[in-house]
Amino acid sequence: MPDDPKRFRDRAKECRALAKSARSQEDAALLKQIAEQMDEEARLIESQSRRLKGTSRSIEHSTFVPRFYFHLFNDMECRDEEGAELPNAAVALQRASVLAREMAAESVKQGHLVLDHRIDVSDDRGAQVGTVHFRDVVVIKESDRA
Repeated sequence: MPDDPKRFRDRAKECRALAKSARSQEDAALLKQIAEQMDEEARLIESQSRRLKGTSRSIEHSTFVPRFYFHLFNDMECRDEEGAELPNAAVALQRASVLAREMAAESVKQGHLVLDHRIDVSDDRGAQVGTVHFRDVVVIKESDRA
């Protein structure tokens, strides 16, 4: 069954509400960023849905698309309850890398970066398919010299 954009919008609202009572500015910023990503996911689903209108429902449901979950472990643990339908584990890990890089950038904006923070990716059976540490998605150098 395709993702419901309303669920993503509801989760975004929850993240924004949590951000208002967050213990630190960094936590609030990360929760706001997660909310923005949920809203973007809702927009993507709505866009795909519009493109699929007119497509036979039997064709739409004949292909299994696995669901992957992105659990954030930074100053707090944020378990992904919704997940995202993606073609395979490689694409899921690629998405986790992008998310980790965005969150690492947000941490740097707040004045620090903890390289051990991570995103664990699991499949719809709960099996872990990989981990992306913030240290794996950024390069820190002393200078631009070779």
